[in-house]
Amino acid sequence: MPRIIKLIFASLATVLICSSAHASLDWNLTLNKSNLGTLSATENVYAQATLYNLASSTESLDLSLPHGFGLYAVKHDGISDYQYNEGFGHDDVFPWLDWSTAMGKIVLAPGESKTFDFFWLWSSSPDGIEQGAYSIQAEMCLGSGFGCSGLDTRTVTLNWDVAAVPEPSAPALLLLGVGLIVISMRRRRAW
Repeated sequence: MPRIIKLIFASLATVLICSSAHASLDWNLTLNKSNLGTLSATENVYAQATLYNLASSTESLDLSLPHGFGLYAVKHDGISDYQYNEGFGHDDVFPWLDWSTAMGKIVLAPGESKTFDFFWLWSSSPDGIEQGAYSIQAEMCLGSGFGCSGLDTRTVTLNWDVAAVPEPSAPALLLLGVGLIVISMRRRRAW
């Protein structure tokens, strides 16, 4: 009797595997702008993305099922750089509950798409970000596991430049210094 039960379970498993082999999910993820141009040293970086369940899919793309998102380190002139803090959504704070809740409600039928606020970056320094060329890679994967390694993954790259903060000219600094001296002299006379 146990051998018959094993054969029945093996047959059912084969039927389930074979019947699900015909279903396919054909999806894509793109950034709405892959190059933001030139930003100021204190400007936040925002990335919007569009998630597509392509018409060739035979099933819905359901983000209530296991999925993941990841951000790699920001690169400054090609080298990992930690001048930016990273977060998901648009001004959503860690642990990004509003964003996670909204993402978990996305279900796209074949041929449908959804645009969403993917991630944002802000300066980790009150003085802003150094001048240069910056980029970051972000990924989305379907399935469960640690990270997206070995899963059905799409990776996108965002690029931008940070403009140099203009240095004040020597005459402007001289006028500022003279102005501060005059103000301090007037205050001393008032005492």
